[in-house]
Amino acid sequence: MTAAEPLRIRGANFGNWFLAGEDTAFRVESGNCPDNATVTVRILNSSGREVLSEKMPGREFLKSGWRTKIEEPGFYEAEFQIDGETVAETFCAEVKREAPQDRSRRIIAAREMIPVMRHGFIVAPEKTRPAAEISPVFSASPHMEFFSQALPLARLVGFHSLRLHHFPWCVIEPEKGKFDWRYPDAAMRVARENGFPPANIIVNTFNTPRWASPHPEEDWFDNCITVWGCYAPKNFNDWANYLTELMNRYPGLKAVELMNEPNFPGFSCFWHDTPERYQELMRTGYEAVKSASPRTAVWLSGGINSIFYENFLRNGGGGYFDILPVHGSQNPGEYRSAERLTGTPHKPIVNSEWHACLLVPGRDAPYPSDRALAKKMMIDFLTQIHAGIEEICLFSIMNIWNSERESLTFYEKHKHLVSHVSGLFRRAPYAQPRYMAASWHTLSRLIRGKPGIGSGYSFSAAGVQQNAQRIESDSGTLLFVWNTGREPVPVHEELLKAARNCEVLRADGSRVSDWAKEMLAPDIYYIVLSPDIGTVAEWKNTAELLKYPDSRNLLDRTWQSHYVVTPLFDARMKPHGKPEMTAISTRVIFDPSVKPGVIDAKFSLGISGGKLDLLVQVKDEIHVSGQAGKAPWEVDSVQFGIDTRNRGLRSDQVEFVASLERDQRAVLRKVVSPAIGGDLPTRYTPPEKVPGAELRHGECRIERRGNLTEYRIRLDLAELYPLVFRPGDSLRFSILVNNNNGDGRSAYWEWSSGIGGDKAPEKYGTLTPSTGKKILMKQDDLTLKSRKKDYDLTPGKIVRVDTRNALAASVGTWPKTVVPGGCYRIRFTARGSASALICKASGKTLPMFDATPQSPLSEEWRTFEYRLTIPAGATDCALSFLAWNRRGKWFEIKDFSVIGE
Repeated sequence: MTAAEPLRIRGANFGNWFLAGEDTAFRVESGNCPDNATVTVRILNSSGREVLSEKMPGREFLKSGWRTKIEEPGFYEAEFQIDGETVAETFCAEVKREAPQDRSRRIIAAREMIPVMRHGFIVAPEKTRPAAEISPVFSASPHMEFFSQALPLARLVGFHSLRLHHFPWCVIEPEKGKFDWRYPDAAMRVARENGFPPANIIVNTFNTPRWASPHPEEDWFDNCITVWGCYAPKNFNDWANYLTELMNRYPGLKAVELMNEPNFPGFSCFWHDTPERYQELMRTGYEAVKSASPRTAVWLSGGINSIFYENFLRNGGGGYFDILPVHGSQNPGEYRSAERLTGTPHKPIVNSEWHACLLVPGRDAPYPSDRALAKKMMIDFLTQIHAGIEEICLFSIMNIWNSERESLTFYEKHKHLVSHVSGLFRRAPYAQPRYMAASWHTLSRLIRGKPGIGSGYSFSAAGVQQNAQRIESDSGTLLFVWNTGREPVPVHEELLKAARNCEVLRADGSRVSDWAKEMLAPDIYYIVLSPDIGTVAEWKNTAELLKYPDSRNLLDRTWQSHYVVTPLFDARMKPHGKPEMTAISTRVIFDPSVKPGVIDAKFSLGISGGKLDLLVQVKDEIHVSGQAGKAPWEVDSVQFGIDTRNRGLRSDQVEFVASLERDQRAVLRKVVSPAIGGDLPTRYTPPEKVPGAELRHGECRIERRGNLTEYRIRLDLAELYPLVFRPGDSLRFSILVNNNNGDGRSAYWEWSSGIGGDKAPEKYGTLTPSTGKKILMKQDDLTLKSRKKDYDLTPGKIVRVDTRNALAASVGTWPKTVVPGGCYRIRFTARGSASALICKASGKTLPMFDATPQSPLSEEWRTFEYRLTIPAGATDCALSFLAWNRRGKWFEIKDFSVIGE
């Protein structure tokens, strides 16, 4: 063997997929092996244990390859050695970036040859069933670029449907009215050859042709797509004509998914247009598809942001699609909430891009094993079914762009986070399965028809929890079992009892010979086939194992302040006006051995025009800036964090730090960012390791005048992805000022918490829009009276209502203009013979709701004070006080006022 002729070894079957009892074989595809060399073949199972080792002469290996019969199903790896040296095959990983002088070109910024030592392969217990016999919940979303390999691999694993991502409009209709169907025709042909007829195909189509785009001059890439393709067409008739031709070309399609991941401008690389034009795009597309193929379902654009979705529904978009697709592991409850708020009937929900096993360079380090990924996938998969998601398209069949597990460190080093280590199969150096392909084949083989989620159970032994989840399908009852600890543990006696006389499988389909002797590994799961129902029925330790995390009820509500809805700075980053400041006054000792200084700090925050402005003023006698070997938070600096989803989860927080670095340059860095999964936001800076990534889409000025340090920060709201901000929204926020007087970081001063110690966004404070602390209503405003004369109202400094025979007797105000999302303080003194006083809020833009809890009354005066938060979409508010169903009673109100906080 010479360096010029590397040995290339391949499995004899496509995809390294073999059946139990048949020959498992590998052969030499190219390269040389010395005749007198000794070839050692090692086979390892999914636990990494060697299950077979054989030696053979080099001449024989070169001529006939190696083969054996493996009876036990499961995932395996083969390793080949020549005279004790492991045979490695390399693949090339590359990082591409925009050319410095030409945004339309991409150049290779880094390249590395990466070795691979082992060959993954699967031994399946039986031939995969046809697509028609697979449960409809199992779908796949292969990349169209690799359909010739990906679609046959999907057949091996076992899926019911395929979502072809994507049919590019710009390729199919490169010139107006001239269609080129070669690319999609080839994909559809391969799909049919592998058992997926049109009735099992969802076509995802987007990418506006340059000739149809309103911005053909924008010929540069945004992540993975040319920007001119990210707009709705100038003429919507072109879109309608294209879709009509598409449906006529491929009659009988299961569904068409129109466009991809729309969001407000700046938040998606796939959609650079406006919400209004998206509305028209969907209306036109829906009508065109239904006219040509009424039975084909129209899927809304997959991965639509939940707030963008609410906006779409409010403008009448509910009639322009049949099915709502989410992406990633998005909680469908957010979309159900949008439907309820807009009065839209619930739409069936699918997941058209489930990034089941995606690994992001840097963010996911240390990278979990493929076995651990399979366990995470299984729990997430069942959670989605439990939440009502009807079809789940696994994304994707193959890793793409030569993104493999071995290349993650290389990508991290070169700050390249847009990779796709997300497939069931490797693509480099050739198509071979990962452990997840075996686990997914096992699931699609065992679950038939529509799966039902039964009860979950939790068992504890030696402080370690073992979970068991019951699943029902047409094939019977299954029990999924997993260990939540970090070390292997014996199987709980109740689980052994339920599994007596049953077959137990590991995740990859390998059989457990004696479960009583098996230690539950922490990185896999087990499946009990047809468990003893009587034993399971006796279990009382039920547990909700399949749920989306929601810690909103644990949010700290102690800290409350405001932001303004105007910019804090002019175009040159100079402050204007007199900003409303909030004190940063809680001192936290960081190093007791260092004497802390005394500082006075305060901040103001403004949100306007897609920008967030932050002004921080710190009075400090000594300012220590950047030092060699010091992170920004070890010197005088400002850190601030935002909870992008207001849920209090660490996975949602984004955190920044601003400081003067060694060259006295003011720098704003992104330190922590949410896990964005497979989303591809634009105008976004991925975080990096300490000290963080310098923000690309923001400005930072730090000026020192006497003993005052002023931090002026402006950043694009897109840098807060996945936060989508609407006027009136509250903002979960925390800020701290680090203090170093020359002897080290002694202390920090904070407003709210959750940054300086443990990262705990549930401890953040809440900022609401500033009302200017203006008086909204006062006693004289309580004059409104019903037209019916069935009760008496006496206005004045003391308002009196005598209910007489009225079902509802009330006094109230006319609507007043309010700040959307603003907070107001309601205060009044009342007494009466009615048992309780009800206060309702309503308005032209505000549906009626309880403004306060019911206020208990007696004949003695009592003062009440409540906080009223105006909903984000409301611009006016009226208040009404009433006694309900209290005939022959009275109440009086004085000293009424409503004042902005």
